[in-house]
Amino acid sequence: MSKLLRGTLILSAAIFISKFLGMIYVFPFYELVGTQGGVLFSYAYVPYTIMLSLSTLGIPLAVSKFVAKYNALEDYETGRRLFNSGILVMTGAGIISFILLNILAPFIAPLIVDENATSGNTISDVVYVIRMVSFALIIVPVMSLIRGYFQGHQSMEPTAVSQVVEQIIRIIVILGGSYLIIRVYNGEISTAIGISTFGAFVGAIASMGVLFIFWLKKRKFFKEQYETAKQSEKVSLSKIYKELLSYAWPFVFFSIAIPLYQLIDTVTYNRTLIAGGYPQEVAEQAQSVINFYGHKLVMIPFSLTVALALSLIPAITKSFTLEDSKLVNRQIAQSMQIILLLILPISAGMSVMAYEVYGLFYGTADMEMGGALLMVYAPVAVIFGLFTVTASILQGINQQKLSVFSILTGFAIKASLNVPLLSLFNEYGSIYATALGFTVTIVLNVYIIKKHTSFSFGPLGKQALTIISVTIAMILPAYLIRLGMYEIVGRTRIDMLYILLASTVVAGFIYVFLGYRFQLFQQLLGHKIRFLRKTKKEG
Repeated sequence: MSKLLRGTLILSAAIFISKFLGMIYVFPFYELVGTQGGVLFSYAYVPYTIMLSLSTLGIPLAVSKFVAKYNALEDYETGRRLFNSGILVMTGAGIISFILLNILAPFIAPLIVDENATSGNTISDVVYVIRMVSFALIIVPVMSLIRGYFQGHQSMEPTAVSQVVEQIIRIIVILGGSYLIIRVYNGEISTAIGISTFGAFVGAIASMGVLFIFWLKKRKFFKEQYETAKQSEKVSLSKIYKELLSYAWPFVFFSIAIPLYQLIDTVTYNRTLIAGGYPQEVAEQAQSVINFYGHKLVMIPFSLTVALALSLIPAITKSFTLEDSKLVNRQIAQSMQIILLLILPISAGMSVMAYEVYGLFYGTADMEMGGALLMVYAPVAVIFGLFTVTASILQGINQQKLSVFSILTGFAIKASLNVPLLSLFNEYGSIYATALGFTVTIVLNVYIIKKHTSFSFGPLGKQALTIISVTIAMILPAYLIRLGMYEIVGRTRIDMLYILLASTVVAGFIYVFLGYRFQLFQQLLGHKIRFLRKTKKEG
C-alpha cells in the first residue's frame, strides 16, 4: 500500500471518528438549544474560522509542503529551523488574532442579525459567542503548525490522534456546559452557546498535550535524521520564510474558501429572506440547516477529502520535487478515484434519503424544511471534495498561485449570485450559488492540472461514468424500499431509523457487489482482493 493511501486511510479514520462524534453530539445538543441555539453557534464559528485562517496565513499547511520538499532533498536541518522559529511566529499571531476578534465582534454582529428584530438572536448574543470562541485562537495556530510539521514527514498518526482527542474534549464541554446552564441553572441559551464555543479552546489544549507526547516519542527519530542529513549551504531564515510565504498565502484562500462562502450566507441570507417576507425566526431556521445542522451532515462524506488533502500535498510535493512524473500521475489518479468511489455514493444516498436522515438526527419537528434543504445540499459534498483535491494537487505541483485565481473566480460568482438566487429560489438559492461558484473553480483547476502535468483525464472519465452508473443502480432500489417502508411504519424518529437501515443495507450491498464486479475497488487498491481470489478458486 502506498504512503499516500496509508496516510489517507489513517487520517480518514480519525476524521471520520471526529465527524461521527460531531454528528452524534448534535442529537442532545439540538434537544438542549434548538434551532435558535444552533444558528447562534454557527454565527460564532464563521468569523472565527476566517480569523484563524488569516492569523495562520496558511503557514501550517505550507510547513507540510516545505518540510516534505527538503526531506526529499535530505536537508532535514532547514525544516527543523523553520519549525523552531515558526512556533514563536504562530504564538504571536494567535495572540494578536484573539485580541482583534474581540475588538471586531461588536462590528461583525450587526452584519449578521437585524438590531430591530423582535424574534431570534440579538446582537449582544452574537458578540458574546464570538468573543468566547476567540480564546481558541491563542492555541490553534501553534497546534496546526505542529501537525503540519508531522505531516511533512508523512507521519499522520499525531494529527489523527490529536484530532480525535480534541473533538472528544470539545464535545464534553459543549454537552456538559449546555446541560448545566440550561437544565441545572435554568440559564439562557446564549450563555450555553458561549460555553459551548469555549470548548474549542479546551479541546485545543488537550490536542496540544497529545502532540507533545508524540513529539517526545519521535524526538530520537528526528535527531537521527539531523545527524545523517546531507551537508548543504545553510539557508538564511529570511530566505526560508520568503519561500514558505510563497507557498503559504495561497493556502489562506484554500483554507477559507468554504468559510467565506458561509460568510456570504451569514451576511445576506437572513436579510434577503426577510426582505422577501420571511420572519427572522423562519429565516434563521433555514440558515441553521445550511450553515450548521445540515452542513454538519454534508461534511461527513466531505471529511474523507480533508484527510486525502492532508496526505496528498506532501506526497505529490515529494514526487514533483524528485521529477517522478509517473508517480505524480498515479497519485492524482488515486485521489480522484477516492473522491468518486467514496463520496459520490454517500452524498447521493444522503440526498435521496434526506428527510429520513434529517428526521433521525434532529427529530421530525423540523424535518420538512430540513429534509428539503438537505436533499438539494447533499450532492454539493462531491463538489466540495473535487475542489479540495484539485486545489491540493495544484499546491503539490507548485501551481498554488493559479489556484488562488480559480478560488477567487468562484468566490466572485458566489458573491454576485447569492442575493439574486435567494430572491429567485428563496431558501434554496444560496445552495445553488455555492454549487456554481465551486464548479467554476474546479473546472479551472482541472484545466491548470492538465496544462502543467502529463496526466490524462480520459481513463478517469470512463471510470467516473462507471461509478455514476453503479451509484444509480444502488439508489433506485433504496428509493423503492423507502417508499414501501412508509406503508408499514409511521413518521417518528425511530421509524426514520428503520427506513434508513433497510434502505442502506440493500444499497450498500448492491454498491459493494457492483464495485467488485466492475473492478472499481481493485483499481484503487492496486491488487486483487483476497476474498475475490478465494471466490474464484471455489468457483
